[in-house]
Amino acid sequence: MYKRQGQINTTNGDYESNTAAIIRAIERARTDRSNLVVVPEVSVQGYTSLDWFLDRDVARCALQPLGKIIEATES
Repeated sequence: MYKRQGQINTTNGDYESNTAAIIRAIERARTDRSNLVVVPEVSVQGYTSLDWFLDRDVARCALQPLGKIIEATES
């Protein structure tokens, strides 16, 4: 099994850019023929946004991009 660390810079609350960075990490892993890519926790909403974690709006917004991320892993 080949693994790749998806080290990315995130911006708090910038779900679109953070999601794009995650997808780029997935694409790089695919190019390297990696079977697994690992990104930092709370990468979708930005790491230091952990203070907002229990906010329902933040949780809802953080779940929306998951479909795009899952789709990127399937091709």
